[in-house]
Amino acid sequence: VSYVNAMESNLHFSKINLGYCWMKSPINGVIGKTHARVGEFVGKDPNPVILNTVSTVDTVRVEFYITEADYIRLSRFYYYVDKLDTIKAKDRQPLSLILADGSTFKYQGYTSFINREVDAQTGSLLVQAVFPNPEKLLKPGQYAKVVVQMRNAKNALYIPQRCLIEMQGQYSVFVVNDENKVESRQVVAGERINDYWIIKEGLQKGEKVVIDALQKVGSGLEVKPDIIVFESKSTQQD
Repeated sequence: VSYVNAMESNLHFSKINLGYCWMKSPINGVIGKTHARVGEFVGKDPNPVILNTVSTVDTVRVEFYITEADYIRLSRFYYYVDKLDTIKAKDRQPLSLILADGSTFKYQGYTSFINREVDAQTGSLLVQAVFPNPEKLLKPGQYAKVVVQMRNAKNALYIPQRCLIEMQGQYSVFVVNDENKVESRQVVAGERINDYWIIKEGLQKGEKVVIDALQKVGSGLEVKPDIIVFESKSTQQD
């Protein structure tokens, strides 16, 4: 009996040693490039300790940073920003993903995590979003832009930022009337979007707004306007 027990112990020990010859991933996913080959000694530097990496790509996490100002704007529009733990995923504002080739990813995601503090050095806040990836199009390490729609302003009137003059909290622009004379016009400014300001009141569609040499013009000055089309240089997605 003791002999049989000893043999069973040896068999059990041999199975344990044999198990060291096989490496199994604890998850199903996509495996990366192997960093070691058969016969190489691993476990100490300079030989790799991490032999390979397996990623689950059915759902991907996208990390991005927003500025402190953007965080405040989003918080005012969406009350759930500080209550992610209590809001169901389906009730959160959907996010879109712009891929490196400029196309829009067909599946929408949602915010899953917002860091507890703003980075004091960069003034940015870490945000994490989750996107379904059933077609395995997204890969770890890819670059993309995250887009969130704050609201839909239909028929909004907006002008280049540099057209707007601010003084003691009041906004105005110089407008060229039908007689080619400059007049100062007070306006009510809305949100700023990249290089533009939305104008809520004070301007009508089709009016000519002075964009250059604002320091040299004034009300009543007669000018010969050159009509130009302003092209934004901003690449930021809002």
